[in-house]
Amino acid sequence: MNDYTTDKRGDIGSWVRLAAMETIKIFLITLHNTNEGSRLLTSDLVSSLVALLLKQCVEKIDNIRVHCVTILTTLVHFQPPIQNIPYRSRLQEIFPLDFDKSINLRSSTMTYPIFLQLLPLSEFTQSLLSGLVIGGGSLALSEYLNGVPAKERTSELRRISTCLVEIFKENEKIERVTIPLMQFLTKLFQSGVLVDVVTDSEGSIEFGFELIQCIKNECIKSPRVEKILAGVELLAELIQGTPLLAKTTLSRLVVYLCHSYPRVRTLTAAKIYEALLTYEESMEEVNDLETGMSLLSETDWTQGIEIIRPIRNNICSLLSIPIPVLLPKSGA
Repeated sequence: MNDYTTDKRGDIGSWVRLAAMETIKIFLITLHNTNEGSRLLTSDLVSSLVALLLKQCVEKIDNIRVHCVTILTTLVHFQPPIQNIPYRSRLQEIFPLDFDKSINLRSSTMTYPIFLQLLPLSEFTQSLLSGLVIGGGSLALSEYLNGVPAKERTSELRRISTCLVEIFKENEKIERVTIPLMQFLTKLFQSGVLVDVVTDSEGSIEFGFELIQCIKNECIKSPRVEKILAGVELLAELIQGTPLLAKTTLSRLVVYLCHSYPRVRTLTAAKIYEALLTYEESMEEVNDLETGMSLLSETDWTQGIEIIRPIRNNICSLLSIPIPVLLPKSGA
């Protein structure tokens, strides 16, 4: 179920996932029909298998989603009932017997909001979020979070953000997850739904600083430009957080101003400039913000490292953040 192998033909791992889904269905039904079914089909086992299937319900490939919905519909309505399926009645509401006739299963805009009704159920949260990350469902999650009642919104935001950080930690260096995850989080910040988490002092400690560390661990010494750029763009969004978070984020971002790749240096300078221009109120006790921003925008960051390092260090002084220490044989 975790095979996302790709080649020139595309996502060939989808063939494996389709076979795995069919195997889960046969496995559960076969065991259920044996005398040992009640002993072998434990609550943890069945819950984990249902969660794996739900992850594929928010898959980006239409055929995967359609096949997975068909399988889940069969399992939750199976007679006599398969034991230990969690929240069976709720799943039967989400996956009615006529689901394929009442809605266009190939339309993610129609199906995602339905499946995300299960997001509050802790057994399914991480699987659904993992599927959304790989499937590029940031818009669906934004709409879900915006629809949470006001009195529950803060706690739900923290729960979801904590889960996203856990997904990041568990998949460190697994680029098929971490790159789309950083892009996913960037879109969530840009939509405004995660802003409250990083502008609240308690929330930013729980989420913002952990996110900085995850990005650092993921991107350090990486030769892959796409991943580093995704990390830089996400870091830039964190500048809108509390003053402490903003300065901590900047301290990490300025490292990339002297990265070995000119493209990384150029994008980093542009992102820092844009963030400072937009979130100036997050910056406190800065020596000379205006001059620092001028250097960011006017410097040619494609020049040699020996030329731009003194400029970068001057920017650090102007923004009142520590100058990065150059370590031998250490990458950004």
